[in-house]
Amino acid sequence: MDMKKYLFCLMFFVLAFPMQAQKDDLNVTFAEESFNFGLVNEMGGKVTHDFEFKNDGTSPIVLKSVKASCGCTTPDWPKSPIAPGATGKISVTYNPQGRPGTFSKTVTVVIGNESNKQSTYRLNISGEVIKEKYPIKIGALNMERQRISFKEIKRGVVTIDSVGVYNNSENPISVSFPNCPKYLSIKIIPQKPVAGQHTNYLYPSQTGVMRLTYNSKKSEQWGAHTDTLSVALNGKIVKTGIDTHLFVFASLEDDFENMTAEQRLKAPIAELEKSNISLGNVKKGTGKKTSVVLKNVGLSPLKIRYIDPKCDFLKVTSSKNVVEAGGSVTINIELLPFELPEIRFQKRIDLVTNDPAVPKQYITLEWDVVK
Repeated sequence: MDMKKYLFCLMFFVLAFPMQAQKDDLNVTFAEESFNFGLVNEMGGKVTHDFEFKNDGTSPIVLKSVKASCGCTTPDWPKSPIAPGATGKISVTYNPQGRPGTFSKTVTVVIGNESNKQSTYRLNISGEVIKEKYPIKIGALNMERQRISFKEIKRGVVTIDSVGVYNNSENPISVSFPNCPKYLSIKIIPQKPVAGQHTNYLYPSQTGVMRLTYNSKKSEQWGAHTDTLSVALNGKIVKTGIDTHLFVFASLEDDFENMTAEQRLKAPIAELEKSNISLGNVKKGTGKKTSVVLKNVGLSPLKIRYIDPKCDFLKVTSSKNVVEAGGSVTINIELLPFELPEIRFQKRIDLVTNDPAVPKQYITLEWDVVK
């Protein structure tokens, strides 16, 4: 082989080698690898950002794996190969609901080509979730909360609670509660009212305070109970939405603090015949009955305020709610024929009376569900 032919072959080999290397090249360029959403409204819904990339290599690429660092972050990516010179995008969605405060999340991306070459990229999203001040939406009325708890209220006491409200519509609204009980009054008091504006009335984008007054003097309730109130805007009850009611919880109890020593000596005394009852084995899907005697060994009438079995499959009744001094009453307890699992049960029944020494007593009921 002469020198000219040798140099020609050598040049061909040198030129061919880098061309083969270029064909196997994996070169992906992201326009950005991090993004800050800034301030995100907690109740404003999910937020999404697209991370765009380009295949600058010489062979098609495939996104082999795209994984987020937590369940609150959801990526979406192209499943088909990306040709050389083509572009694609990875959409990353973050759910801010229930996650107030700053956040920083990572999405790990593994990209490969037909020559089994692969590279790993890490995309980052960040921001700060701002807690929604009026997250509850009932029609055009937004509220700070829709569950108002007065907790324990002593009989004879008047209690007040307030909740922030906001008119999120472009029209004025009047607010009312058609099935509000007599012992509960609710007023919408606008903040920065305009001349002539009345209570229970909000102009567009106007904020206010919903003031709830619970007057236990007017209530015949005892113990824990919840009032479920309909909300009417401009005289029409709101029925569209996930939950369109206002819930007011309270627990009414006797007030014994101001009783004199003489009154306590003459007070009723509640005495249970027994406080632990065993039903033994109960066949699955069947019921069973038992009873317990409650005596009044005090000097004044004993009043049963309420009996709470705390579950749906127990029914507890008494023949009377007032027991004279020296008298007694039978409390009937019935296990209803529910399809309960084959396990051992233990349930507590609350018994509340006007006995100032021990106003609340407990009956413990036990049984085993068998085939």
